Amino acid sequence: MQLNQKQTLSHKLVLTQSLRQSLRYLQCSAFELNDLVREAALSNPLLEVTPADFYEAVSVDEIISPAEQEVAVRAFRDYMTGSSGDSEPSLDSLTGREQSFSDFLNEQLGQMRLVDDEMRGLCQYLIGCLDHRGYLDCPLRELSEETGCIVAELEQALYVIQMLEPIGVGARDLSECLVLQLAQSEQFNSLTLAMAQNGLDELARRDFSALSRKFGATLPEVRKAADCILSLNPVPSRGFFSGEQAAYLLPDALVQNREGKLILTLNERILPQISIHADYALLAEQSDDRATQQYAREMLCAANSLIRNVSLRSDTLMRLLNYLLQEQASFFHGGELGSLTMQRAAEALGVNVSTISRAVQNKYLQFEGHVYPLRDFFSTAIRSGDGSDVSVQAVRRRIAYLVDLEDKRTPLTDEAIRKLLEKDGISISRRAVTGHRGALGIPLAGRRKKC
Repeated sequence: MQLNQKQTLSHKLVLTQSLRQSLRYLQCSAFELNDLVREAALSNPLLEVTPADFYEAVSVDEIISPAEQEVAVRAFRDYMTGSSGDSEPSLDSLTGREQSFSDFLNEQLGQMRLVDDEMRGLCQYLIGCLDHRGYLDCPLRELSEETGCIVAELEQALYVIQMLEPIGVGARDLSECLVLQLAQSEQFNSLTLAMAQNGLDELARRDFSALSRKFGATLPEVRKAADCILSLNPVPSRGFFSGEQAAYLLPDALVQNREGKLILTLNERILPQISIHADYALLAEQSDDRATQQYAREMLCAANSLIRNVSLRSDTLMRLLNYLLQEQASFFHGGELGSLTMQRAAEALGVNVSTISRAVQNKYLQFEGHVYPLRDFFSTAIRSGDGSDVSVQAVRRRIAYLVDLEDKRTPLTDEAIRKLLEKDGISISRRAVTGHRGALGIPLAGRRKKC
């Protein structure tokens, strides 16, 4: 047996701790950011942190009037303390919350002994990429570009995540979510698998005859398989804490329309103030003890990395917000929201779509007394009659408007609504009208009828 030496090129995992920290900070809310920075300061004596004063953040003259301000702050404090007393809750009471979905997944991941540190770090990264449903909606190819990892590594990490509870987590679409659940069910067979993969459209319409013809099964077999699939959970994260604060939504940024000019301001009052302790920092260069000097240098590097990542979070958010103001200018000037996808925003800003997805998570924008989730500014496009795109929100507003004006003695059917939308240049199917009407919580025409 002859031994030879040779050089080979290969991809290595480059998902560093700093990169993981940067991505985590980008997707967390202001409440969570204050928590994370405080925790970092507990283990790093070089960090000086002043957490945000959330009461002061609520009391912003630009946000609400003085009278509304007093009521809002009192209600906020009463909600958090559970009383109407004068004592103010601590920051712990503001940020304390139930276990989140990602915490639940990371807790299970930490108990998997066969997963090494590198793979665990990659799994934690993918958990941070999951959307509010528990799906991975970013292509692995794009995540590979973001992290420098090869797609095969990401696929292995995704497989690990899909082994976690609840079953279906880490799926890339509804079909895969259902298949993952079926695979661990006693009802897993060729018919339920085929229906989950290729029959969801017919199943949504309850068209059992079409399913019977499509898969060559009897109606009783189709109905039994349909009952099995309909009993599955399409949203793995359901039942877990969403991470959003229910008490009071503090905007991450403010937009004001002053005589037709839009002014964007980042709400820095909800961000922690971070600096480096100058005396301790000198130890990195002047200490006579080598161990102390090495420790100080490590802490200084970690502190600078944290400050840089918090600043990067703000910079990315501001870039995205400025882009939204340009693309959705019509909305801020009294019009409708236009169609805008995260992919389009990512291409315009020169980042991965996963970066946009993280940046909008748990972030809010205040405009004219209303607080809007950033995610609401993105939607899929609907092609109108004149060839232009119309946002889903605009279509739903129009449907709600038509229903509001209808004669309740003869309410509009979905087909009648479709025809009226077509006159407005919005060409969609009757089934699409039914879906939008249902999403708005508007009942069928027969249930809206009043004598």
